[in-house]
Amino acid sequence: MFVGRISTCYVLASYTVSICFTVVLSCGMHAAYQASRSLNSTNSSTTAYTSTVSSNTRTTSITITKTTTRAYNATSMSFATSNRSTSYYSNPYNGTTVYVNGSCMEQTAFPSLTFVVDTTGSMYYRLQQLVETTTRLLSRLYTNDTRQYTLVQFNDPYVGPVDITCSKSEFGSYVSNLYPLDGGDCPELAMTGLLYALQNSPNGSLILLATDASAKDFDNSSIVNDVFYLLEAKQAKVIFLSSGYCSTPDSQDFLIYRNIASASFGHVFQNAYYPDVVDFLDVLLQLRKNSTTKLLSIDVNNTTYSSSFTVYSNFSTIVISSNGQINSLQIVGPSGIYSPVKEIVRQTWGSLWIVENPTFGRWSMNINASGFYSIRVQGLKVNNISYPDICSKCHSNATCTKNLYTMQCTCNDGFVGDGYTCSDYNECRYYWSNPCYPYTCINTYGSYYCICPSGYEMSNKTCTDIDECSRPDLNSCHRLANCTNYGGSYTCLCPSGYFGDGYHCEFDECSTGICGFGNDCIKLNGSYSCLDPCFNATILNEPWRSTSNYYYPYYYYYSSSYYGQCDSSLYGWYRFTGSGGTRMPEFCPSTYSCYTSAPMWLSGSHPAVADGIVNHTACANWYGDCCSWSRSVQIKACSQGFHVYKFSGAPTCNLAYCTDPSSTMDSCSCGDEEECRYVNGHFGCYCKTSTEPLSLGTLSPALSCGANSMIVSFTKCRLQRLKLNTNTVHLLDANCTGSLNFNSTSVISVMSAPKKDSCGNQELVSIFMSVCFIHNEE
Repeated sequence: MFVGRISTCYVLASYTVSICFTVVLSCGMHAAYQASRSLNSTNSSTTAYTSTVSSNTRTTSITITKTTTRAYNATSMSFATSNRSTSYYSNPYNGTTVYVNGSCMEQTAFPSLTFVVDTTGSMYYRLQQLVETTTRLLSRLYTNDTRQYTLVQFNDPYVGPVDITCSKSEFGSYVSNLYPLDGGDCPELAMTGLLYALQNSPNGSLILLATDASAKDFDNSSIVNDVFYLLEAKQAKVIFLSSGYCSTPDSQDFLIYRNIASASFGHVFQNAYYPDVVDFLDVLLQLRKNSTTKLLSIDVNNTTYSSSFTVYSNFSTIVISSNGQINSLQIVGPSGIYSPVKEIVRQTWGSLWIVENPTFGRWSMNINASGFYSIRVQGLKVNNISYPDICSKCHSNATCTKNLYTMQCTCNDGFVGDGYTCSDYNECRYYWSNPCYPYTCINTYGSYYCICPSGYEMSNKTCTDIDECSRPDLNSCHRLANCTNYGGSYTCLCPSGYFGDGYHCEFDECSTGICGFGNDCIKLNGSYSCLDPCFNATILNEPWRSTSNYYYPYYYYYSSSYYGQCDSSLYGWYRFTGSGGTRMPEFCPSTYSCYTSAPMWLSGSHPAVADGIVNHTACANWYGDCCSWSRSVQIKACSQGFHVYKFSGAPTCNLAYCTDPSSTMDSCSCGDEEECRYVNGHFGCYCKTSTEPLSLGTLSPALSCGANSMIVSFTKCRLQRLKLNTNTVHLLDANCTGSLNFNSTSVISVMSAPKKDSCGNQELVSIFMSVCFIHNEE
């Protein structure tokens, strides 16, 4: 085995930087040593065009006229076995080895084609699209037009191999054998891959870079500087097929794509379906080297924009290309008349137009677009080149049309080939190219048809949703209902003030408040009913609802209650009872309390009896987010001393409505002159408001006589109305004995044994007891 290491330096005449590469070459024992040569050449170029970069706040126009002269001193050594050479390079990003296989010494007037492909795992479906794209693109290229085809793979942390060939079929095989693998983090080595593409591609090449990620090596100044130098030196055009980015489209690791596209007079196509790009690439590959002149380049983020360019030479065609969504484009010639524009490609990711036989002078362009976009304008000069009798050689399924230079045979829609040979294109072959997807596609010769499901019909070569709401005969909605169309079906909704499922609508009496204050109205088909929810609520008496109860899911991994309780089925009016509590908590309970995953609580205060039925929000706490889910509830405070709730299920599982254990102390066993009220978060008995006249002279106790005792009782509410303190009751004569009873919430009782003396009287009809109260003065 012979191994050689050669250090090659490019000394730039107009720069102070020397770019050096070390190449390690190896050859088998029987390989033939081909050549060792030194290349000395001088390349001079003159560029004159207008470049405009615009933002929402300012516009800068720069006219560049520059002549550059560079001297290249390159030494190369290659070894070949079976007419195929292999070179080894050291990756400038991380030092890994990059293999370069094959060569192509043929020269052609047309651009060479180079693919730079991201082969990480996330590109799986995109690589399938790339295979289809390659097949269709190569079939359009003239068989006799030999050009170099180069495939560069990049991944992370590896780049390569680089495969070079003059054969279309071999290049197609390279692309078909691409396999996605690895990748790790999102950004990939796109700049390193592009650098190797530029190093191994001829001057004037068209380079297509396909990736779904941003560039990891965007900040490697050595690699990026080499890329920009080679772009100018080789006059290559770079087209990016970007189907994603790692952070934002405005981050530097993605903006590098736009900068390179602008510098190379190329484009960044975002989220393009790869096979749709074939028509665009086909036109660019028809542009002969040195046949075009750059006239205008703009990168804009304005909705509307106007610009101009000068036609100063005898161009046969103006070629206008764009990326981004261009809504409209108007071209006005020097005479002030709108010029007809021929549309070649029109997609949301990019477009391409041509203007034939442009006149000398100043041309203007008016653009309406959405988001960021770029426009490139170039003038094309065509010599008198023709292929005799081309149209007679077209296939029966091809059409003879004029391209940028001459007549061309192009296969009709539904067929693929170079125009001289056309075969059926199977539109149904891949799911990602299936025009009927996700429905069934049936291929036919030169066409296909879709088997569309209910709610869809075959239109514009695909399954299209039927808008049932567009005509009354296509839907079953009630004449008063609102019809809403969506994919494959529709819905009907009765208008406000009406009840029904949309297919039948009737007047909703409940919308008028017919049931009165504090009552719930239940609407049924053809009727309605009124109910007081205080007497029609379902009892919930589960102790686990208390906020003091917790469950621990890891204890119940194999049980059906692993995720805790769920109230998804609670619909209607409910009342809480039992030891767990009688009302919902007004505080945010801890996650996993109430024996559920996300406990639900009342965000707000409970209503009072006088408030009737009110609307509130119940929230669910999930790890500190106290209202991670929410649901509207209706609440009523009942005069019997409890609240009732109208639930409409839980937002999801596992969520459950909780109870406050402190509410178990509430009681409302009230007397005749009392009423139950909800005050300061608790129910209790309070004296009714009365306007009845009352004085000490009319205060009359209730008397109860027994064999061993006699009891005198006063209602607390009457004593309070007379401003008497019910907490300081005592007998007037300290020599008399008796006992006070405060156990009742509504009355105060004094009990004494029957006696004959001044402390009592056995004559039941004339019992007198002297009871004293302290008067409360205001």
